[in-house]
Amino acid sequence: MDVSKHVQKAEEAVKKKQFKYAIGLYHQVLAFKPDHGEARLGLRKALARQAEYKPTPAALAVLAGLPHLLSIVMARAGKKADALARACEKYLVLRPADERTNLMLGDALVAGGHLKSAAAVYEHFGEWQKSAEAFRRAGSVHYNLKDLTSALRCLEQGLKINPRDAEAERLRKNVAAEGTLVASRLGQAESSRDLMRDKEEQKRLERTQRLHRTDAELTQEIADLEAKYQTNSADARVRRELIDLYARAGQYEKALSVVEASLRAEPGSSDLKDRAGELKIAVFDREISKLKERVAKDQNASAADDLRDLERERKAFELDEYQRRVRERPTELELWYELGVRLADVGKTDGAIEAFQHSIKDPKKRLDSLVRLGSCFVQKGLFDLAKKQFTTALQGMNSTSERQKEVLYELGSIAEMSGQKGEAVSWFGKIYEVDIGYRDVAKKIDQLKS
Repeated sequence: MDVSKHVQKAEEAVKKKQFKYAIGLYHQVLAFKPDHGEARLGLRKALARQAEYKPTPAALAVLAGLPHLLSIVMARAGKKADALARACEKYLVLRPADERTNLMLGDALVAGGHLKSAAAVYEHFGEWQKSAEAFRRAGSVHYNLKDLTSALRCLEQGLKINPRDAEAERLRKNVAAEGTLVASRLGQAESSRDLMRDKEEQKRLERTQRLHRTDAELTQEIADLEAKYQTNSADARVRRELIDLYARAGQYEKALSVVEASLRAEPGSSDLKDRAGELKIAVFDREISKLKERVAKDQNASAADDLRDLERERKAFELDEYQRRVRERPTELELWYELGVRLADVGKTDGAIEAFQHSIKDPKKRLDSLVRLGSCFVQKGLFDLAKKQFTTALQGMNSTSERQKEVLYELGSIAEMSGQKGEAVSWFGKIYEVDIGYRDVAKKIDQLKS
C-alpha cells in the first residue's frame, strides 16, 4: 500500500468535506501502519471537522455505539491493546469528543508500542477540548520518545489549563533539567569565553523553561532578549518571546510596539493580529482598573463619567476585534460564539442570534450557544423559539447543576410571562425540589399558586 498517497487523498477529502471517505482512508492506513503519527492526527482532525459540520445526534451515537462499547469491554478484559485501539477508534467515529475514550485510545496505543500515534491522539485532544490530562499524557509520551521540546511544550500547555497538576509540574521539571543537561553536552567549549557563553545560555534556557519566574528573573530575561532583538530584529522567535515577556511584566505598550514591527514582517499573521488586539484590551483593563480605584477612593463624579466612557470604548473595541477575527476566519466556530456574546452585550440581538446559530455547530460551545440563543429570543419576545432552545439545552446538562437551574428558571419565567401559571409552577418546582434557596423560586411558586 502506498501510504503517503492514501494520506494525501484523505487530506484532500477533508478539505472538500468528504469526511466519510477521508475517515475510511485514514483507517486503512492505520490498519497497515498503526504507529503512523501523521495518519492518526489526520483522522482525529477529520473527526473533529465532521463533528463541527454534521454532529451525530446523541441518542443515535449511544445506540450505534453499543457494539463498539462491547468490543472495548472485551478488549480491555483480554488485555489486547491493538484490539482495544481499533474498538476505540470505531466508537470515536460516532463520539469524537468523548474524553474517556480518547484517553483510553491513547493508553492502548502506548501499551501496543505505538508511541507516535499515542502522542498524536493525546495532543490533538488536549488542543481541541482544552484537556490538561491529555496534554500531560502527551508530554509523557514525547519524553519517552526523547522529544524534549515537544514534551515541554505539551506539559506547559497542560499547566496553563490546570496549574495545580502536581504530576505535570514534576515531569516538566525533569524534562527541563534533562534538556539543559543535553544542551550542555553538545560539543565542548574551545575557550573560556565560549564556556562562559554556554553557561549563560544554559541559565537563560532554565529561566525560559520555568512557567513561574521571579521579578528579577523576568527583568533579566527581558534585558537579554532586548539585546538580542537590537542585534537581530528579524528573528521571529526572539520577537515572539519578547512580546510574551513584556506582556507578562505588564509592559503592554512595549509588547505592542514589537507586535507592530512583527506585523510589518508578517502582515498576514492571524496570531500577531490577535495578540495586538489582546494587548490593546489589556491596556483598556489596566486603565479601567485605575479609574475604578479613583472612583472608589474619591467618589469623583468626573472620574465616574470617564470610567463609563472608557468601559463603552473597551466594549466597542472588543466587538470590532471579534468581528475582524470572524471575518478573517469564518470557519472557527468558537470565534462566532465569542462574537455573539459581545453583540448581545451591546444590545445587537439580531447579530448575536446569527452568531450563536453558527457556534451551535461547535460541540464545545453547543450548550452555551443554545442557552444564549434562548436568551436572545426572550429579548425579542419570541417565547416559543426561546423555549425550544432551553429545553434542548436541558437534555445535555447534568441534573442539579447551576447551569440547569438557570435554564429551568428561564423556562419558568417564559411560562409566567405567557400566562401559563401551571407550567411555570412546574418549571420553578424542579428547582425548588433540589434548592429551595435558589433566587426567588419559593416566592414565585407561592405567588403563582395564590
